[in-house]
Amino acid sequence: MDILNADAIKRCLCDWKIWINIVIYACTVSTTYSINLFGPTLIQNLDPTYKPKTILLLSAPIFLVAAVFCLASAWVSDRLHHRAGIVLIGYLISFVGFAVLLTPKGAVTIRIRYMAIYFVNIGTYISLPILWTMLANNVSGVYKTAFASSMQIGFGSVGGIIASSAYRVQDRPLYFVGHLIIFVLLVIAFILVCVFVAGIYFEKKKRQQGKRDYRLQSPNIDNMGDDHPHFELTY
Repeated sequence: MDILNADAIKRCLCDWKIWINIVIYACTVSTTYSINLFGPTLIQNLDPTYKPKTILLLSAPIFLVAAVFCLASAWVSDRLHHRAGIVLIGYLISFVGFAVLLTPKGAVTIRIRYMAIYFVNIGTYISLPILWTMLANNVSGVYKTAFASSMQIGFGSVGGIIASSAYRVQDRPLYFVGHLIIFVLLVIAFILVCVFVAGIYFEKKKRQQGKRDYRLQSPNIDNMGDDHPHFELTY
């Protein structure tokens, strides 16, 4: 799809894969920003006696460890030629963290709550970058690829706005409401990734059965991009 015409614009605007990935990305970004923006605040509220230097020293390793898992998951994903499963594993790791953070006061120790922040951040750093690739692997052509990537990152970043509003001063020290909001959004992302995989699976099956071969008669066959019956969809 390297020619921008009415048919190409329609295929960009009406592709369900792009729109579902925007929502998935937004829900995932909300988790990423929740730790990026409020990680030090969450740590401070674990123990009010912590001084600024201590808080910063406790915050930095969270992102260093997450970076290692991010690179490792990218390597594994490329070796396996698979994306969605790695994303879902990342979500499950974050779920473990939220399960701890949503426990009542006194139910777990400060150290366990601190560890839970690691789990939340590691999970989202595993999932988020692979979401970019998962969409990019399923669109074709310079115009559609540019449209899909910009829409995903541009509109999907609204998750940062949600995260910045979810954690309120009146909810400290546990920020139960904020954690619950972000957790629910991550559950929605998990479900939608499963829907995305199912959609790709059934579309691949139809193409293998020749049910999309009628498109070969289209006058726009050379500018069809990922709608071409021979394009290899992947998850």
